Amino acid sequence: LDNWRISGGIDYAFPEGTSLESGEFLVVARDPKRLVGIKEYKLAGKKVLGPYEGVLSNNGERVRVENAAGNTEDSVRYSAQFPWPIGADSIGAGPKWTGIDPMDYQFRGSSLERINFSLPGDDPANWVASPLEKNATPSRPNHIARKRSMPLPIVTSVRAINRKGSIVISKTDSVRIEAKLSDNKGVRGLKLEYFYDNLEKEGETKVQ
Repeated sequence: LDNWRISGGIDYAFPEGTSLESGEFLVVARDPKRLVGIKEYKLAGKKVLGPYEGVLSNNGERVRVENAAGNTEDSVRYSAQFPWPIGADSIGAGPKWTGIDPMDYQFRGSSLERINFSLPGDDPANWVASPLEKNATPSRPNHIARKRSMPLPIVTSVRAINRKGSIVISKTDSVRIEAKLSDNKGVRGLKLEYFYDNLEKEGETKVQ
């Protein structure tokens, strides 16, 4: 990896002599010493590089891996918004919604996990949020990669309209749901979950 670098939202040049064997992993951290100190990760210091310059945006941005010639080998423009997995944004929602104290998962919140490295990194269907109860997996295979090698279809856009095509829906309107999928192969049936939001009330129950 001599003269290779990570660029975009952050910048990091791999030290001379850095190499990876097939199936190996390296971690590039903003604060390597602090990351190694998180006992749940069980990280070996030699597998953690850094620090990098810059700060990754919580809202999403472009990150690239460039080879020694400056050409992009891989890249991703991630996002914290739908259709990207919003569960990877901290623990997915605030404590009022989840009933979880975020401090109980400090340094161990959900992260974005890539499903298949042979498929485009910019495809949100190729990413999932890591399971919160199992922690993140720096320097090890992603949880999802151990279970399946191909992404499942995801909803990439959705809208609800009434019979007149308006998104303003009253309680007496019939509703049409329009959704697009990333891939319809293998899709045999869809299940709709919806939430009726009365702006004058709190704590409504979800209806399926």
